[in-house]
Amino acid sequence: MKKEIVSCERARTISIPEVLEKLGHLPTRETGKEAWYLSPLRSETQASFKVNLKLNRWYDFGLGKGGNLIDLLIIYLHTDVSGVLLYLQNFKGTICQPQVSQHRQKSSSSPFTITRIKSVTHPALLSYAQRRGISGTLLKAYAYEVHFKLKKRNQFALGFKNKKGGYELRSKYLKLSTSPKASSWVLHGKQQLIICEGWFDYLSLVAFQKDKIKQSDILILNSTALIEKIAPKLKDYQELHLYLDRDSAGNKALGFIKSLHSNTIDCSSLYRDHNDLNEWWQKKFHLIN
Repeated sequence: MKKEIVSCERARTISIPEVLEKLGHLPTRETGKEAWYLSPLRSETQASFKVNLKLNRWYDFGLGKGGNLIDLLIIYLHTDVSGVLLYLQNFKGTICQPQVSQHRQKSSSSPFTITRIKSVTHPALLSYAQRRGISGTLLKAYAYEVHFKLKKRNQFALGFKNKKGGYELRSKYLKLSTSPKASSWVLHGKQQLIICEGWFDYLSLVAFQKDKIKQSDILILNSTALIEKIAPKLKDYQELHLYLDRDSAGNKALGFIKSLHSNTIDCSSLYRDHNDLNEWWQKKFHLIN
């Protein structure tokens, strides 16, 4: 049965903090009435993005913009209202009820704390990576095993470091980012730049195109919302090879980058029947192993 598209009225009632958490953004601090974040719309080191928990509204002091959830996701996903409503149909249990906001008011500190960072050894993480087509040897070369406390629960995940020292956290059960949120770079001093949307896309490339990786610098976006921040650096390269998701956000990002750089190559035809590169590589990996 086809899912019903979320209405604008319903979309405005979906809890902004819960959606931000699902997108990998956690508050740096909370008070009884508001939560403060490092902006999900740009790179920063001091939190200046506020969510009013009672009104379910946001304001980015660095951008001088604010509004409801629809306004936020239009910017975050580089899409329009229709794209936002289509995106939100996949969210469940995030309707903003008064008791949700009241529950969040009980905490005045960050719900997230890293307790340990080490090399990857946990069988569950190695198994998770294997299911995604990434060997333990390859994983250990790029990832960490990060233990943390989230909402008073001890958890662990694979951690991929960004250029500012934050981590993209991935496991079978979660997808989060630590502060500060930023893109990741792997530099080889080359004039060709490969741009991937996520770390598992990049590791998929390393797994089956080692020669191309060695001949290129690599940019892992970690979020298409960060594109405008890294845009000035793209002019330093003669050629861009893009491996972005085949969805509305990926298509918007592709169009934006093409408008900036005349020598941009869309490589998504490689995985034309899949949403992203890693999804394609998983299938190929398990066929040959």
